[in-house]
Amino acid sequence: MRMRAKLVWSVFFSLAVLLGSTAAVAQSTPTVIRAEKIYTVTSGTIENGEILIEGGKITQVGTEVDAPAGARELSAEVVIPGMIDAHSHSALDRSGQSRISGPVTSEWKAVEHFNPSDPMIRIALSGGVTSMITRSGSGIISSGQAVAVKLRSDPSKNMILKPYVDLKMAIRTLIRIRPGETPATLMGWYATASEHFRRAQEYLREWEDYDAGRASDKPEVNERLEALAAVLRGEVMVHLHVSYPGEVMMGMHLAREYGFIDRLTLAHAVDTYQIADILAETDIIPVVGPSFMGRNYGDRVTHNTLKILMEAGVRASIQTDKGSEQAKSFREYGSFLIRHGLTEEHALEALTINGARAMMLDDRIGSIEVGKDADLVLMNGPPFDLHTERIEMVLVDGVVEFERTQWRQTAVPTEVGPFRPVEGGARGRWPELRDYQRPHLHGE
Repeated sequence: MRMRAKLVWSVFFSLAVLLGSTAAVAQSTPTVIRAEKIYTVTSGTIENGEILIEGGKITQVGTEVDAPAGARELSAEVVIPGMIDAHSHSALDRSGQSRISGPVTSEWKAVEHFNPSDPMIRIALSGGVTSMITRSGSGIISSGQAVAVKLRSDPSKNMILKPYVDLKMAIRTLIRIRPGETPATLMGWYATASEHFRRAQEYLREWEDYDAGRASDKPEVNERLEALAAVLRGEVMVHLHVSYPGEVMMGMHLAREYGFIDRLTLAHAVDTYQIADILAETDIIPVVGPSFMGRNYGDRVTHNTLKILMEAGVRASIQTDKGSEQAKSFREYGSFLIRHGLTEEHALEALTINGARAMMLDDRIGSIEVGKDADLVLMNGPPFDLHTERIEMVLVDGVVEFERTQWRQTAVPTEVGPFRPVEGGARGRWPELRDYQRPHLHGE
């Protein structure tokens, strides 16, 4: 079974390794980055530190590195890891899109529809996003296989980071959206999803028996069940679109039944703050967004979902859910959440390492550590300061993929005011209104 599975994906993996190696060789000159602050994310902040990059990898990090002679030198006030958008629909060719037959099309592969020439890739790079998962939408139980990509400015370079990173599934969105079709209820959803995973288990057993010589008839390859079998083998994550806590609990039950509870991510998940203590006891990663503030029926206050989850110990991430134009402002999501109580440390984790964990690639990307890919963002000020365009340069595998040459916004705020009362304003226009009904103007 293992040999057959390798054949299915060998073309994609071989191409990724070959082209990835070519890019690493192209960046052969060692590079030293000196910064006033290096946010490693996983090992604290280094003041007045240095990073050494060799062959596209981080080889040294600290207050002083042993750089070889002739190394290229870069400097910045702040360096953070390349940011990761764990749920996007960017750069997918949808020209042949039609109504998806349901309820399961797990054989659909985003890697076959990825468009490296999409102009939004460069826009995302300018916002410091270096990796993303791009995927199909919702509407059925499983709409297919997502792809993890590394963003590069040159579309001829390989961008495939992981051809099949997770299986996209959804619960609430298909109910009532496909009238007259099964499943039409949440109970029907669970029964149908469970039945497909049960078939995948049987499919795996058939191949195991054949590979072990216990069966003489070779099973027929079923691409739909192959996608589910990859989940059962522990090779990929399941990414589940959920809306309410009850749906999360249903998804968790399915994950426990079929053994992927430790490889489950939740899409959108804005209402998961209500079960933060339950999620904290698992390895589930909520990928929250583009709405971040939740309010349950009857609530008098709005809840910062990321804050509640991460303070409870949940490894939550952030998504744009849209095209790459939102990724340009990715760090602004973190700034918004900080304004509403999230710590800077947690914001950085949500934008970087937790997205890598959602890909099962945290051994390669998401933090500044020795041995990891040199995906770095060089900035001229605090990572969540929005007074100016802080991002100066973005490196992917040690290669400069974005460098700012035009500054459309400066750090000097535009002067406004002073404000004066409006002459003959509201009082003159609405004389019949009582005082408490009139617009409140400056100076009144």
